[in-house]
Parts: sequence; structure tokens; C-alpha cells
Amino acid sequence: MKKHIPKYVSANYMEKLINPKELAKQVDLAVWALMIMNKEFDSIAFRSMSGALLAPPVAAILGKSLIMVRKEENSHSSHKVEGDIFAKTYIIVDDFTSSGKTARTIVEEIKIFAPQAKCLGLLAVDKLREKFIKDAHLETWWMTIK
Repeated sequence: MKKHIPKYVSANYMEKLINPKELAKQVDLAVWALMIMNKEFDSIAFRSMSGALLAPPVAAILGKSLIMVRKEENSHSSHKVEGDIFAKTYIIVDDFTSSGKTARTIVEEIKIFAPQAKCLGLLAVDKLREKFIKDAHLETWWMTIK
């Protein structure tokens, strides 16, 4: 029997998440980055398919709860936001950032869902590089949401 060799087809931004080996590397880097950041937080917030691939394993490893913000109202659920309604603090984990629109939308939706929850910042996983973390160049991947 021939061994199956996968060939992944995806949008550029999904490239590192759709391949299980690459996803494992991204999860490891995200966990490492959040651990050395040494910020206390209750929950990890995310949105979209790429967020759904990345945030849950990171949260599971760190023992954090999740808050998921849906893109569309008409989906599998009647809830726009689902997750830890009692979270006091959260960090957004996003696979890549460009305009900041996704992060702002997550913050706005969570304000309605859990008004007491405060966003501590955004972990921009596309900015993570092992050498930056080792050199403690934290500003390259950590952003504060205003």
C-alpha cells in the first residue's frame, strides 16, 4: 500500500495552519510567546476559521477559556459570540494582522457579550519568529488594542 503524501492547497494566510505539522509549530510559538509575556489573562478570543484552528489548542495548553466571535449572524448558532461570559481579561489570538479591523470587531462584540471583560492585547502570530522571541523583541508581535 502506497503512503499518502498530502498536497495542501490554501490561501496564503492559511498556509501555516492547514498543514498539521506547520500548525503545531505555530501553536508552540504562540504558547511560548504568551508564556514569556507573563500577562495574567482568563481567556483567548478569536474569530474565523484560521482563529478556530489556532486558538483552541493554544487555550488548551495554557488552561484558558475561549471566546469565539462569529463573522456572520446566519451560521450554525444563534449566538454572535460564544464562550466564557465571565472572563475578566482576554487576549486576542489572530493568525495575521493587517488593518486591525478584525481585532476591533472582536473587542466591540465582546463588550456587548461580556461588558466586564478587558482586552489586554493582540498576539499577531504572523509576526512570531523564534529568533524574535529569544531576543525578547516583544514589540514585533504584541499589540495593544485601543
